[in-house]
Amino acid sequence: MSHRWASRGEKRTIIVDYHPNESILAYLKDMRDALRMALAYGYVLARENENKVPSPIALRRKLRGWFNSHYDYAGMQQHF
Repeated sequence: MSHRWASRGEKRTIIVDYHPNESILAYLKDMRDALRMALAYGYVLARENENKVPSPIALRRKLRGWFNSHYDYAGMQQHF
């Protein structure tokens, strides 16, 4: 017996109307910028270490000061 929602080859799309609020958009922008900075730091660390990919710990140590000076997400209290 197959599941009643089993695909028969046709494509199924569910559309959900969602409009994120400004705080979600700001958070996503901040995380995009942090990721770009992490990639830049990773590139620099790789160049300094014979093009070897840096360890996540080394990258985190290098990025921590920049991240903490730009964002206060770790100190924020969230209430859900």
